[in-house]
Amino acid sequence: MRTTEDLKLAVAILVKNISTTKPHHRVVSSTNVFIAWQTSPTGEFANYLRQNIRSPSADARFDAIRIGSTSIDLLDAATTLREMLDGQSLRDGSVRGLVKKAQFRTVVMRSTTIRASHDAIERTASPPRRESTGKPAPIWVPISVVPPRSKAGRDRPFSSRSQQVRRVFRDELRPVIHGRKPGAEPPNLSKTELPPAKLALKIDEHFTTHILHFGTDRLLNVNDDGGATFGDVRGEDKVTYGVANVSIPHVHKEGALERPRRGIRFWSLPDEDPNKHIVIHKLTPLELTDWCRSARIQEGEGLLFIHGFNVSFDEAIWRAAQIYHDLKFVGLKLCYSWSSCGGVQNYPADESTVEWAQEHLRTFLTEVTTKLGLSRLHIVAHSMGNRALLGVLESWQNQPGSTPISQVVLAAPDIDEGRFKQISRAFGKYEQVTLYASRADRAILASTKLHKFNRAGNASPPIVIGGLSTVDVTSAGADMFGLGHSYFATSKTVFRDLYYIIKERFTPDRRAGIKICDMGYYELS
Repeated sequence: MRTTEDLKLAVAILVKNISTTKPHHRVVSSTNVFIAWQTSPTGEFANYLRQNIRSPSADARFDAIRIGSTSIDLLDAATTLREMLDGQSLRDGSVRGLVKKAQFRTVVMRSTTIRASHDAIERTASPPRRESTGKPAPIWVPISVVPPRSKAGRDRPFSSRSQQVRRVFRDELRPVIHGRKPGAEPPNLSKTELPPAKLALKIDEHFTTHILHFGTDRLLNVNDDGGATFGDVRGEDKVTYGVANVSIPHVHKEGALERPRRGIRFWSLPDEDPNKHIVIHKLTPLELTDWCRSARIQEGEGLLFIHGFNVSFDEAIWRAAQIYHDLKFVGLKLCYSWSSCGGVQNYPADESTVEWAQEHLRTFLTEVTTKLGLSRLHIVAHSMGNRALLGVLESWQNQPGSTPISQVVLAAPDIDEGRFKQISRAFGKYEQVTLYASRADRAILASTKLHKFNRAGNASPPIVIGGLSTVDVTSAGADMFGLGHSYFATSKTVFRDLYYIIKERFTPDRRAGIKICDMGYYELS
């Protein structure tokens, strides 16, 4: 009978194997995990696995994985994995086929949280020591088990926290030291003021990693490698929950979405470099219970971003990560992505879909406010995404003991002005509701012309209603897309005001950079 510790070790090894494309990075093969699971004596699972290891360096990596595995959390899918380990026949060679299937890889990756895998699978088991073979003593370098997603620049793992480590030898640092003339000697690590691990981090990684907890009603797809993707198609009339691991490069400029440019062939996929671009390293769908357990690791406040029209799932995650990074938000980072078709020509389809998504968003908000233990929740909605949010907030009732919704920011809402005023009667239930509107927003102007009625995102004139703080941000001008529609995230002056709202919970009279007008609304100065 295998113990829970045996299962954790099996999960840790299998996650590591799935997360790399290089065979020499696999300490123990997945097939040998099955063999050891079914044939080794009770209490000898780890020792049986070790028998297949021949090199001292691989033996040390196995020790790190074994020790780290004791602290990872097992999720519900681990029960299914245990059944696979118990029941798979070893006689007909079917194990080799099973470990290559997307279904098996999905079960493995869902057996533990991303956070647990990153923190525990490879961590320092002992201080650096001299090898008996006479080789230079190893040092500990930050790393994680995130699988590669693109052709170039992505085949080495990426770290989500500085304490994640792997063993390397000093000579291995030579090829990764940048800015050195050919033939020049590498820096003397013994004389540097930084410890070797931090020096390696400084050399190798120039990005910050964020964990986003998302909900979506898009259709879930699983690729051949067991990775999850979400396209532009509606899902099965339910919410899918998950976690996204996203990095922001240190060269990031406030408000920008650093993405690689497409080549001459528009269908070719651009190469991503986490030191230059915002990159999604891993998407992990989770069952609701596992998602709530993972989200409750966070403490304090939560911030939810809801995107607008013509936005893909990946674009929603990129933008959400950029907002949280630039706000320096500390707390639970949430994103809800409804099934936008991601094309300007699909505007009518998106109008129908955002209405369809309203009840899914209500379900998501209910789970967030009743099961995660947050002190308060802030919400930022953009463009057409405001239709789903406002439809929910109009009839929203806080349950006793649930998380209160505090700051609500309605950025460039593409919703009928008359309907907006009807919904505004419910704004008194929230600490503060802020409306950002602009006369320079050409996307909103186009929607106004299409619908024959003013949109709430217009400022012609700005809406003035009790319980609503309206800010005219026309002076921010056109944003990076040339439509003046994403100013809330790309304009420094608007983003500074957003910072005061979310981080400080300031009312308009206490915020720098805006002034009140005679008509009762505020204006960006």
